[in-house]
Amino acid sequence: MVATFSVSVERLAVRKSAPAPLTQQPKSASCSSLLQRKGGGASLQLPAAVVPSVGCGFLVQPSRGELQAFEKIPVAVTMHATMWGLYTDVLIVQIGDLEPMRIPITARVTGNPLFFQMMGPTFNKNLTFNRTPTLHFGSHCCGRPAVHRSVRVTNPSPVDIRLDWQTFKVIKDDPQLIDLIVVVGEAFPLLDGSSVVSQEAQDARADLIQVHMRQHEGFASGSLFSVGSQQTMVPALSKANVTFQFVPPLTCDTDGDTFNGYALGYMSLAPQVKNVVGVVTRDDGYQVSALRMDLSAAVKPALLQLETADEEGMLYQLTAGSLLQHDGTILNSVEATSSFLLKNNGQMSLKFGMLIDGPFVLSNVLPSVGCREEGTYCLKPHCAAQVKIGFSLTAETLKGNTGDLQVTLFENQLHYHGQVKIKHDNETQQVLPLQAIVSLPTLRVSHEVLDFGTVVVGHTRELQVNVSTQGVSAVYWSVTHSDDVFEVTPCKGRLEPYTCHSCKNSRSALVVSFTAKKEGSFESSFSFHVLLGEEVIMLKVTGQGSLDQAFEAISDYKS
Repeated sequence: MVATFSVSVERLAVRKSAPAPLTQQPKSASCSSLLQRKGGGASLQLPAAVVPSVGCGFLVQPSRGELQAFEKIPVAVTMHATMWGLYTDVLIVQIGDLEPMRIPITARVTGNPLFFQMMGPTFNKNLTFNRTPTLHFGSHCCGRPAVHRSVRVTNPSPVDIRLDWQTFKVIKDDPQLIDLIVVVGEAFPLLDGSSVVSQEAQDARADLIQVHMRQHEGFASGSLFSVGSQQTMVPALSKANVTFQFVPPLTCDTDGDTFNGYALGYMSLAPQVKNVVGVVTRDDGYQVSALRMDLSAAVKPALLQLETADEEGMLYQLTAGSLLQHDGTILNSVEATSSFLLKNNGQMSLKFGMLIDGPFVLSNVLPSVGCREEGTYCLKPHCAAQVKIGFSLTAETLKGNTGDLQVTLFENQLHYHGQVKIKHDNETQQVLPLQAIVSLPTLRVSHEVLDFGTVVVGHTRELQVNVSTQGVSAVYWSVTHSDDVFEVTPCKGRLEPYTCHSCKNSRSALVVSFTAKKEGSFESSFSFHVLLGEEVIMLKVTGQGSLDQAFEAISDYKS
């Protein structure tokens, strides 16, 4: 006797379609409980199927046919799922005119349907997800602005899923094993500005106090790692962008620090999809596995290697006499330069600016490493730049008009102490000292007092006075006096720097004359002034006039 039969499911029936390779990332791949191996495990393929909107369905093969007398036909019931939950259905078997047989079906689907598009869904030999993606922020300088990385989350399920993010940092040699989480009220309440969960979800409180336990892997990261939006809505059969953030700490070790962490996205559902009477019940929050992203970042100090061209460092040696021309006029300025080398030995570009105390000035930077922002420079990894700093000497500088710059006088030399401040964009700075030594003009007069003795009235007597310089600066000098009895020739001149004992241009002989115009004592003084020098040297001169011819000398002459 031949009988017809039919096998069907009551509510969650699926319609089979052509198989699709897993590499195409089919929407039913995320939580599918059926991934069949073809060709002895050479490749994985997922039978594409039209799954009911609740996220699970059953495919019966064969679903109808004929039974011969005493014949047995195996019927395969295959489940396809794109969403977790505890599903229930009824398998209805109809043979001929007999009463239909109702066989209850129960299936529990676990796992996470979401995946990051940067890696896609991957499975281990048990056909479950086994790889956690790692987001690398790279190496950055401490104190720099926050670093953002955006990734895309794909939701192949037919249900809107809200992600509540928590970020953690991993501490080496952490002895803690578990985390005990006590929740009062709703574990992940809806935040303002989100429409993922309806208001009914806010009012539904299953338990006032809940206690959850999870494996301890890290501590709350604070501001080190974070997510741009604490709650992310991933629509059904769609995608959403998630922005992760890393904030480099203000300080770090000289060798740098490495930070590891992870982010967990706990999944929450709307009440109408958590419980569908007679079809599915679902947990969410801490009761289901979270979406995980491992995080990694490195921080290094913003330091440039500074190398000066001279062993003495940035030292400038000038003379005030370099401002003098031979005719005694003063130049506007004279500049001396020195350079140092900036090296970036790190793995990241460094942006910085340079602040220089006046009268030190920035002359040049080679090669050009300037940025679009004026006064900002950027040095790429393993690159170097030569920075040339000048010292501008002017007459005002010699007077000490240098602002806050420290100036000291020592052994007739002016010492200027300044700094180059290299200010990085993370508010840290490096300092390179600058020092300029300016030698002032030094004049020496061979006599302090010059006595002409007694001279016959109407006669003139001449004596010699030597002026010289023993410094490294040229000297332009002049003599002033207010008496016509005593005279000096020449009354001004220029002396070259003293370089050796045989240098004749560093000294000069002056002739000082005394003319006795009447009988009596005479006394006066000469003031020797040095251009660009503050010192005034006084030469006191005395003489006596007499009518007695006995005081007449051979070198005297009548005026």
